[in-house]
Amino acid sequence: MSEKSKIIVVSGRPLDDYLVEIVLSFQEGFDTVVVKGYGPNASRVADLYNAVVGRLKDSVEIEEISIGSDRVGRRMKSYLSFRLRRKF
Repeated sequence: MSEKSKIIVVSGRPLDDYLVEIVLSFQEGFDTVVVKGYGPNASRVADLYNAVVGRLKDSVEIEEISIGSDRVGRRMKSYLSFRLRRKF
């Protein structure tokens, strides 16, 4: 069985927008959602994780957390990302 995954990049929008996007992604049939934030938005990814767990409680589990750097254009940008899997 093929696993469907969606990537969401966190920027300046309100966290509730991303929370709704995660919930809608699960309702659309995605099995996993990867949330990624570059540079100063990395801390917002951690805040978003806390909001998701607070809202969805035991219906999601975290699969992976990663910290690293990606080449964006000619520069390296640090990131924080996590992968959520729905349990239901």
